[in-house]
Amino acid sequence: MTEVRWNQQRVERKIFREIRVRLMRAAALLQGEIKKELSLTRTPRGGATRSIPLTPPGVQTGALRRSIQIDSTHLGDDAPRVRVGTDLVYAAIHEKGGIIRPKRVKALPVPLNDDARAMLRDAPGGSLRNVPGLFIFKTRTGRTFLARLLSGRRGKTQERVGMQLLFALRSEVYMPVRPFIRPAFERAKPAILEMMRT
Repeated sequence: MTEVRWNQQRVERKIFREIRVRLMRAAALLQGEIKKELSLTRTPRGGATRSIPLTPPGVQTGALRRSIQIDSTHLGDDAPRVRVGTDLVYAAIHEKGGIIRPKRVKALPVPLNDDARAMLRDAPGGSLRNVPGLFIFKTRTGRTFLARLLSGRRGKTQERVGMQLLFALRSEVYMPVRPFIRPAFERAKPAILEMMRT
């Protein structure tokens, strides 16, 4: 008579090893799909083109795309799992949308043109307070802007010839949903399920 022995620990180790390998493959696939989703549109750095709501945010610097990582810290647990995502602060507001309110200032400066975007990007110390020549302009209807005087030549003399509105000052700004993780997951889900089945 032949004896068959069951080594439960050995079988469990082998099963968990295979689960971990498949989880890492699934995570790598999802990471690639998210990065692909974030590569669909390009926005010139500091440019005026905005991402269309319900489409992924346009690539300006690539920081969001580069930040998509796999967190495998719980892969060795009894219930192994991996996470794919980013720790960038602004990622969640793009993915879910929402309202942005100022924390350390009274109002948020919303750039109105390319000059304003460049000014915001290049502001000394990262603050518009350090940009000389800006002043607050309030309309009769109560709307508030940051502006600067423009100068030009009239005859032989240099004179102030106008004003340029650069930023609308807002107490809050609504950011529409621009998902990039959910569409990538939906696209990768069939392949991930197949990977975990076989």
